[in-house]
Amino acid sequence: MYFNYNSSIKINVLKSFFRENSDSLFITSSFCFKNTYLSEKFFKFYNFYNIYSRFSNPTLFLLEKKISFLENFKFCLTLTSGMAAIFSIFINFLYTNQQFFSSLNIFGSTVNFFLNLLFKFKITVLFINLINFNSLKNNILKINLIFFESLSNPNLKLFNLKLLSYLCKKYKIIQFIDNTFTPLILNSYLYDIDFISHSCTKFFDGQGRILGGALLTNNRNLFLNIFNFLKFSGFNLSSFDSWLILKSLENLFVRLKNQIFNSFFLVKLFKYNLFISKIFYSGILNYYQYKIFYFQQIFSNSIISFSIKSNTIEMRRLNSWKIINNSFISNTANLGDLSSIFNNCSVTTHSFLSFIEKSILNIDESLIRLSVGLEDIFDIFYNIIFSFNNI
Repeated sequence: MYFNYNSSIKINVLKSFFRENSDSLFITSSFCFKNTYLSEKFFKFYNFYNIYSRFSNPTLFLLEKKISFLENFKFCLTLTSGMAAIFSIFINFLYTNQQFFSSLNIFGSTVNFFLNLLFKFKITVLFINLINFNSLKNNILKINLIFFESLSNPNLKLFNLKLLSYLCKKYKIIQFIDNTFTPLILNSYLYDIDFISHSCTKFFDGQGRILGGALLTNNRNLFLNIFNFLKFSGFNLSSFDSWLILKSLENLFVRLKNQIFNSFFLVKLFKYNLFISKIFYSGILNYYQYKIFYFQQIFSNSIISFSIKSNTIEMRRLNSWKIINNSFISNTANLGDLSSIFNNCSVTTHSFLSFIEKSILNIDESLIRLSVGLEDIFDIFYNIIFSFNNI
């Protein structure tokens, strides 16, 4: 698997006269036409050609082909960020006074987008518990779209894709999944999913350098709909940023494999830590969730969330801050980097939620999300253990 993956992802199909080894970078705003006749034909799309970098660039084209190959999808479009990818779906397929379902457990910025921006277009979100399918019965005939994350943030919950795909096809509902947490891991090609989005800022880049997003689909009509929107909206990714992602994709499999190994080893050690009250990790799920994990994912992921023990809520919060502040691990809202990353989701990405809403979502004040990097596993472990001494 490794050699097949590596040989396919490193192939350079855009070699120039100079026979370069690395993928070519086309930093240009537009492309010349051989004559006026061809310019007329190209603008009418009788024959697709590179015209303007806002919607056609060889570097972006190569990146989209490689991402679609990785995720086993036919079509891919790259955008300026993961939130731009989410925005493009909702602004294209939902109209005024329409409703859609969304999982309770999603990224904080996505919740803000649903409540504060889509609300201005009179598009209503109905938050439901996708684990309990009885909640899907209400208003399902009035729904046009269902959105959820393949692995919820930050509690790492899984949802039954087979059943959700069946319901979406039965009632002709668009199924939209944010697959940022599980690149190469989710068996998405086994299910008839309309759209999958990625934040290329996370695992695809893996070094915290750029912002980027990707949309994937197998439906040509859905692809053309988003392409026409991207053509005039200006949400396209820059050629230089796409080239950086291209170079990072060459070692994506190796990075993920080692990050998953480190995270699995850390979870085994965290089980014996007396200061940790609860661990969220896709490899140690209950029986019901484990059956879903077994069929939907190839491996577990490299993200671990855990809560800290204490007598009061305020002490739990302070103890989590002490652990993060006294560790050499970076404290930032990103994830999926080469280096490990700490983040207290309660006071950052989900800080706008009330105490009751956090309790419903099982987001404790001391909940820490750890994105495991490629450092030596014992360096990571001892670094975290020493930070526990400050409690």
